[in-house]
Amino acid sequence: MPSLRVTEIKAFVPSRDFAVSRQFYQDLGFTMASEGGGVAYFHYGHASFLLQDFCAESLAENFMMHLLVEDVQAWWDQVHASGVLAKYRVKVTPLEDQPWGMRDFCLHDPSGVLWRIGQNTDRPHAAATGTQAMDISSLPDRITGAAAWVGPDLARDTGQWLVPLAPEHIAELENAARHYLSLGRDIGEITAHDFPLGGFAGHLKALQHKLLHGIGVEVLRGLPVAGYSQEFAATVFCGIGAHLGSARSQNAAGHILGHVRDLGASSKDPNTRIYQTSERQTFHTDSADVVGLLCIREAKEGGRSLLVSAETIYNRMRATRPDLLEKLFDPIATDRRGEVPEGAKPWMEIPPLSWHAGRLTVFYQRQYIDSAQRFEGAMRLTPAHVQALDLFDALANDPALHFGMQLQPGDMQFVYNHSQLHDRTAFGDWPEPERRRHLLRLWLSVPGDRLLPECFRQRYGSIEVGHRGGIVTRQTRLHAPLV
Repeated sequence: MPSLRVTEIKAFVPSRDFAVSRQFYQDLGFTMASEGGGVAYFHYGHASFLLQDFCAESLAENFMMHLLVEDVQAWWDQVHASGVLAKYRVKVTPLEDQPWGMRDFCLHDPSGVLWRIGQNTDRPHAAATGTQAMDISSLPDRITGAAAWVGPDLARDTGQWLVPLAPEHIAELENAARHYLSLGRDIGEITAHDFPLGGFAGHLKALQHKLLHGIGVEVLRGLPVAGYSQEFAATVFCGIGAHLGSARSQNAAGHILGHVRDLGASSKDPNTRIYQTSERQTFHTDSADVVGLLCIREAKEGGRSLLVSAETIYNRMRATRPDLLEKLFDPIATDRRGEVPEGAKPWMEIPPLSWHAGRLTVFYQRQYIDSAQRFEGAMRLTPAHVQALDLFDALANDPALHFGMQLQPGDMQFVYNHSQLHDRTAFGDWPEPERRRHLLRLWLSVPGDRLLPECFRQRYGSIEVGHRGGIVTRQTRLHAPLV
């Protein structure tokens, strides 16, 4: 009996300019497996189509392709990150939830062919965005790479992360700061162009790569801040930040330059953020791609900076308690501590761990998770959730996993928030106000960074690479306060 089994069905997609369309689909991420006779064979995994060197206008303008994917948010992010929108001047629509049980968006190719790219919403697809329970069986048994370090290794090998500033680099930074201050503009407006550097710009480019793709931390040591005014020190620090990325607002007041010091506040106040106290912070992440600190003055005692790899914590929990690890991918509520964007809830629902576009991303502040339970509508923590959070904290606090450093005046520390957590021990300060512990802080959005899941919009506002992060409310006005 003859077999009527079908092995594949492919559409012939028209192109006005064959060469341009070929490159468009390759830039988008499709593979061109073969080409000849005016036809190119493209595929992405098992999905494929034929691009033809032929176009009838009435055909192209009424031609539609439907691409069904597992993670439409990842595809929407990929379209934006690929650069095709600007390069080919094509249009894309926002993501929408459709009444027929699909979340999708539309993309036009250079010939006008419309691609509807979507994901079924009636299937358990949302593990990456933290809206449904995560099945970690599909995740790696162990994450490897530079960011999966253990603390004692970095404590022994300080050359991986501690970089003394050479005299010529300090001179470059000082000259660039004088140049910018001569312009008479607010420090909050500084750009890399306005802060010209010579050879040190190359080091900052390497630092950017180390943060995003390497161990995720570096300390620049030796800036002579004792001889600077606060304005001059802030200008140097913000200028370095401008070479790494764009500064983001750190609070509802719109401060892109933060001041980390003890204001006499208490973490028991639900509207207080921990950095405004002298208390132990506990391991946490900040709401930006990268956090930078410049130490102006250190405390009389304590205030040690601690770091731990989220990937290493994942590896330990994956090996010993995968049942608890799974709970950390749930949309656990985190308190906004009174800094609430217009129309938002006073808490966020971002999982402590997210798996998106092949990367593990951490978002964590245990005190704020605990205080979010005061809100009636927040997801209730089950005993299993509490046990998972407790184990996560215990591993973070394990000296076999984390390492620490005492930041000195003139130290500039840069930490990548998506792969690791940072902490500060409690400190005792000097009685004289002019001697008290004081650090300047930057939150940076870095070009070329990883894609983030949709749920991060709750905190970041935008998740566009290079233009995301920070805290923005209706009253926010961006500026760089010097005191």
